[in-house]
Amino acid sequence: MKTITKIIIASISIFGLNACTKVVEDISLPYEERLVVTSFIAPQDSLIEIKVSKTSPSIGVVPNIIYGQNGQFNDPQAIQNATVTLSDGTRTTITKLSSIKVFNGIDYTTGKQVAGAEKKGYFINTKDFPIMAGKTYTLTVTAPNFKDVSATCTVPQNRLITKDIEVIANDKINSYTYTSGPSSTLTKVEQITKVVALKFKDFVGEENFYAISAFNYVTSKVKPPSGKEFIITNVQSLGFEKGSNFGYTNYLTDYKQDGQFMVTDKTSIFLSSSTNDPNYKEDPDQKKYVEFFVANADKNYYEYNRTASIRNGDNPFSEPVLTFSNIKNGLGAFGAYNMTVVRLILK
Repeated sequence: MKTITKIIIASISIFGLNACTKVVEDISLPYEERLVVTSFIAPQDSLIEIKVSKTSPSIGVVPNIIYGQNGQFNDPQAIQNATVTLSDGTRTTITKLSSIKVFNGIDYTTGKQVAGAEKKGYFINTKDFPIMAGKTYTLTVTAPNFKDVSATCTVPQNRLITKDIEVIANDKINSYTYTSGPSSTLTKVEQITKVVALKFKDFVGEENFYAISAFNYVTSKVKPPSGKEFIITNVQSLGFEKGSNFGYTNYLTDYKQDGQFMVTDKTSIFLSSSTNDPNYKEDPDQKKYVEFFVANADKNYYEYNRTASIRNGDNPFSEPVLTFSNIKNGLGAFGAYNMTVVRLILK
């Protein structure tokens, strides 16, 4: 009897809870739109871009980016009426919204660049406003109906010298076979890959942050049916191995390693293939080389890009990471770096 009584009471409780359930569709949460500003400067850059947008609410519907003709896009979060000011304490430059041409590639019949859509944004030409190592810069952005935002960064004085960066390279051979065709012809393939890392000495007596990226260039001759022969270059961004993960930029810090040698993660570059397949031929005129971009960066550049890359990872179960920001009254980052380029000729 007691058991029956308990079941009846539990059933009444469940039905009672369901009867009291009400869907709330209108939730008012405090939210204030703020400016989001991102820009990084370096003495080696010819053009500075300052990205200006606004924050998006974490709850609600945010309009998607709309793509138009020739790849032109309209970001509904972008701010179109901002005023951007950059100063080194002595000189000041002010810029408004403007447009630059974006090229969509090469016309294979003429060898000329194909002009694409215009890109709108906030740009500063460094011919008019050079960026100097060791100087401190202040970026200020104003826009109607938003709080003014600002940030300061100092361009690293030191820059790595190309001859002081050691390239550690080893060839890796991967062999395999497969069968194809009605006669199950056995095809043997041998691929050669170059595994590369960089080694350089950290600057002594200061806190240093480094960002390294790599690009693979393959140049080939193209001769259209009618017209003059020309050369095209295909560019591919290379990833760095980190255990089982691959990232397109390798971030390093000299924390507890001041003045010691820094070694980057490894990256792999395909060199060539050899096979007994008579139909396979490699272009004898093809040229290959890799360029490593080694940046001695400030903490703003390092922390923002490092935390952003972690935040954008593919693991849905990873702990949330707050993206670094040094923008006063807003979000984003204003940082600096001093760049060195190392070229490795492959073929």
